[in-house]
Amino acid sequence: MTTQEEALYWAETGTEILFSEGDPFKGQVDRDSLVQALYKRVLQKLVEQDEPDLEEEEFQEIIQQLKKK
Repeated sequence: MTTQEEALYWAETGTEILFSEGDPFKGQVDRDSLVQALYKRVLQKLVEQDEPDLEEEEFQEIIQQLKKK
């Protein structure tokens, strides 16, 4: 699995888990945008730190940036 494939796997899997029982963001966060934002951040983490896991602060920052106003 390439680094890009791994990042996409974790982004899609994480998003799928979050939305598995409904929309936890009550329509404020677009699902596809979340996958793309997580993909970019996880890819960056894999390249820089060889680690796909995001800190809670990193995740919350992504959510805040994606929230519809």
